[in-house]
Amino acid sequence: MGSNSPPPPLTGKDPSKPRRPLKDYTYYVPVFMDHAYATTGALKAPGCKTVLLLPTDEYSWELGLNIITSRIWKESGATNSLVLQI
Repeated sequence: MGSNSPPPPLTGKDPSKPRRPLKDYTYYVPVFMDHAYATTGALKAPGCKTVLLLPTDEYSWELGLNIITSRIWKESGATNSLVLQI
């Protein structure tokens, strides 16, 4: 079986530490619920850059639905019909 030796030490940068200050990033917040406004406000308070994305319009909804149904169609192997439950 395997030996009980410890794993080799990690090398490189600590992944838990950001490479640049968090205020230098731009945060894109989708509007799924009212929480998006609170999240945007909480990020802006210490000086972070945020972009509140617009709610989904009819065109985006149809585009996403076409992509999803196409993907399900290909994965299921359906040939002539597809039932999509939303």
